[in-house]
Amino acid sequence: MDEKKARHTYVRFLIGLLGGLFLLGCPNVFAPFDRPSSDAQIISRARACFDDADFRCAAEWYAKLPNNQAARMEEGLLILAEEGITVEMYVQAFTVAGNEGVGSILTELTERIARIGQTGTAKRNKIIEAYAKIALISDPALRGFLRFMSGLALAAEILAEDPVLSDGYMLKTDLALTPSTCTTVLCAGAASCGAPAGSTLTAYTGLDNAFVNTPGSAAMSGAATWSHFHTAVLAASTGLTELGVSTGKTVSLINTFFQLSASLPNNEVPPCTRQSLLSLGAGRDG
Repeated sequence: MDEKKARHTYVRFLIGLLGGLFLLGCPNVFAPFDRPSSDAQIISRARACFDDADFRCAAEWYAKLPNNQAARMEEGLLILAEEGITVEMYVQAFTVAGNEGVGSILTELTERIARIGQTGTAKRNKIIEAYAKIALISDPALRGFLRFMSGLALAAEILAEDPVLSDGYMLKTDLALTPSTCTTVLCAGAASCGAPAGSTLTAYTGLDNAFVNTPGSAAMSGAATWSHFHTAVLAASTGLTELGVSTGKTVSLINTFFQLSASLPNNEVPPCTRQSLLSLGAGRDG
C-alpha cells in the first residue's frame, strides 16, 4: 500500500511539474471573472505552445483556467501517466521526430507505448477511461487538449497491440508486406500493401462516431482493428478542432487518416492506411 501510495504521489508530482497543479495554495475561484480577458489570453498562450508541439508548455497554460475544469483534465492526464503515457512522452516523441516525416511522430509514440509493455484491451480501456473525462469538462480548450492527448495515445496504443510490434520497434516491414512497392501503386487491393506475416491488424468496418462524444462504446472493445485506429484518430482530430488548431505536423498526420476513413469503401481502408503510414514516413528501415 505504501509503495502504491508513493507511486501515485510521484505521478501527481510529475503532472504538477508539467501541467501546473491548480491546488497550490487556495486560489480564488472567482478570479477568472474578475479579469474577463484573462481566459482568452491564457488560451492564446496555450494554443501557441500547442502549435509548436510544446505540450508541457500547453499543459501549464491550460491548467491556469478555472480550477474545476483543470482538475478534470489533470485527472485524465494522471490516468494516462499511471499507464506510462506522460506529457513528457509526447514532448520526447515530437522532439526526436524533429523535421522528419510526420509519420515519425506516430512511430515514436507507438514504439514508446509498445516498450512500456502490457498493451491490449486493459491498457486500451485505461486510455478510454482518461478520454472519458471529457464528458466532465465544459471548457473547449481543456476538453480539446485532453481529447487530443488521449485520442492520439489511443491510436498509438492500438498500433502497438499488433503482435508484429512486440519487440518495441515499428519497422516499415511491420506496416506492409512489401513497403517499397506499396508506396508506388494504387493502394486499393494492392498485395504489396497487405498485412505482413503475423499482423492481426486487418479489419475495418467503419468509424464508431458515437465513441467520440460518448466514450466507452462497445465498438471499441475486442481485438484491435483499423476501425479502432481510425476512431481514435477521429477523436484526436475533434480535439484539435476544439483547440482551434488548423496547421502543423499533427494536423497533417491526423487529417490524412481522417480523410481515408471518410472517403474510401471499408475494404480499401486497411491497405490504403498502410500505404499512407509509409508515405508519411512511419516505420523504420529494417
